[in-house]
Amino acid sequence: MKIGIPAMFTPAPVGAALNPRQDVQELCDQLGPSVEPLPHLLKPEQALDLKAPTLQRPVLLVHGLAQQADTWVNMKNYLCSNPENHYGGVYRPGQDIDFYARQMDQPYEGKVYVLNLSNNLASPAQTGQEVQEALSKIRGATGQTKIDVVTHSMGAFQARQALQDGEDTMANLIMIAPPNQGAFGANLLVHLGKVGVDRYPQDDALQALRLGGDYVEGLNQSWSQDKQRLHSATIITGIGLPTPDKNWKGATSGDGMVAVGRAGLPETPMFVAGDNGLPAGHPDYRDFQMFRYNHLQIVSEAEVYQKVGQILEQPLPGASRPGGVQLDLSQVDPNFPTLPLEVDWKSLQTSMF
Repeated sequence: MKIGIPAMFTPAPVGAALNPRQDVQELCDQLGPSVEPLPHLLKPEQALDLKAPTLQRPVLLVHGLAQQADTWVNMKNYLCSNPENHYGGVYRPGQDIDFYARQMDQPYEGKVYVLNLSNNLASPAQTGQEVQEALSKIRGATGQTKIDVVTHSMGAFQARQALQDGEDTMANLIMIAPPNQGAFGANLLVHLGKVGVDRYPQDDALQALRLGGDYVEGLNQSWSQDKQRLHSATIITGIGLPTPDKNWKGATSGDGMVAVGRAGLPETPMFVAGDNGLPAGHPDYRDFQMFRYNHLQIVSEAEVYQKVGQILEQPLPGASRPGGVQLDLSQVDPNFPTLPLEVDWKSLQTSMF
């Protein structure tokens, strides 16, 4: 018999409301020198007026466990608020022809892409190759040799698996709410699965996410080497909701699913979003900010957009767009020609499809 997940194992609104307002700076100081508060947009109208900078390279957005491409709807809309940042569409593994057909409407102009994993409950050990596949297709469609990657939650593991497997074409990796040291919630769900609460496959993603699990430990052992393949790596996480960690009876600071102390990686800058610390009655005071920076909502917050944009607008040292690049449709089918830059795209699209 299947049963629902007991309420005691989910972040209860009452518990969150009673959680004391935390000093974010003090918490960051405790976590280490590479951790600092994410700057706030104190004026509400600032968030409404935000416009993305011009992206230096294409960016690939990678969703997390049990999510889909629409995780990124607000981030995508922000990045594409700049008319120079053309939306390149969703890449679905195995649907290359559909992907390339979209690129023909804007050859070499795509800047914002979203990966929709073929199985959002699978272990990153299996689906990390889909990040590599997406990067390869985006390079072929844009003529760029380096791609930025932004991930949410377990999407960080997909990207890091690709790095561990030798991927060397990522420029900047930005991990939002990543369970880099594991998430105790996954341990709870594994135990619940043994008594009939089988919401997720027990041997796939949950095992990869487990606190103290073999997958996390193996991935972290190679981080110092994997990081060398990147221009930069950055972590953005949130605090406010009581988050289970180590045992189900206790909770610590986190986003309700990932404890803040489990998001970090050695020698990797981390920004923590949390309460702005203003007293009640201040014109810019906002209560219940823990709900703004919870595990799922954090990707839709203006402070996070702004930080992502600031990282993505930075040029790489000595980097320039390669000249004379061709759209390599041979990656789709060896019988397709490699197309020069000067091509009648509309005629081609009509003849091919």
